[in-house]
Amino acid sequence: MSASFYSADDLAGLWISLKLAIVTAVALLLLCTPLAWWLAMTRSRLRVIGEAMAALPLVLRRRCSVSTCCCFLVRTAGAAS
Repeated sequence: MSASFYSADDLAGLWISLKLAIVTAVALLLLCTPLAWWLAMTRSRLRVIGEAMAALPLVLRRRCSVSTCCCFLVRTAGAAS
């Protein structure tokens, strides 16, 4: 398939998606690698909060209330104590 098969809008959408993917990958690499290292190496009491914050995207749903987030953090902190 040649590039002429796609319209300019299609290529613009693809380019935006590619830029977003690159920016997201770089941001996650820069932010999450040090966090993962810190979580693996620390014995601080703040580790529990760091683990809970790192796990939040796994448990959050599309419609999440603040109370749900707070309950998750409290339960996670309580389980680790």
